[in-house]
Amino acid sequence: MIKGDALHIPLPDKSFDAAGVAFGIRNIPDKIGALTELRRVVVPGGQVLVLELTLPQTQYFKGFYHIYLNMILPLLARVFSPNPDAYHYLGESIVNFPSVKGFARMMKDAGLVDVEAYTLTLGICHLFIGHKP
Repeated sequence: MIKGDALHIPLPDKSFDAAGVAFGIRNIPDKIGALTELRRVVVPGGQVLVLELTLPQTQYFKGFYHIYLNMILPLLARVFSPNPDAYHYLGESIVNFPSVKGFARMMKDAGLVDVEAYTLTLGICHLFIGHKP
């Protein structure tokens, strides 16, 4: 394990065949900078993978999910968690995360190509995969 900064990964260029982040890039203000840094440590032809919580795309489920994030989750957090504010932040960070198309565009802006987004868990999660040219 290495403790580091997502914008300054303490490893040489082209260190890995693949690099990824799961459920964390939404907490990094400079997302393109973090994606660029992930691209830096991957070999040409390698993959950058991002697994992240997102808003569902279907209107029916999106409405239910908003109720869950804004009403049910905070209520459960107040009852069961010693830190309910963390769950309030979780909901806000999901709502404020870019759209699926918007985040895929960010990956392209970071120099990745052939970016794909795979819908998981009824759209509350997506796996984004981009390739280093």
